[in-house]
Amino acid sequence: MNVKLKIEIMKIMKIYKWETNAEWFEVDEKDVIESCEGSGYWKKGESIDVLIKSGRIWTPYATWQIDKEVSHG
Repeated sequence: MNVKLKIEIMKIMKIYKWETNAEWFEVDEKDVIESCEGSGYWKKGESIDVLIKSGRIWTPYATWQIDKEVSHG
């Protein structure tokens, strides 16, 4: 399955690490790219690939993961 198709059928969830009683909320791939690559924590072009391959990616302030309950492929 190609990466573009995989992105279109997955639900990406995000949580902030510093918040007390934080809850996961849905974001899109643009949020992952801008937050991970735009801030310099991950190299350009690698954040979505890491998320797809491992199911999770993080920075010092947040974590993103694929919601396995609704994601297929």
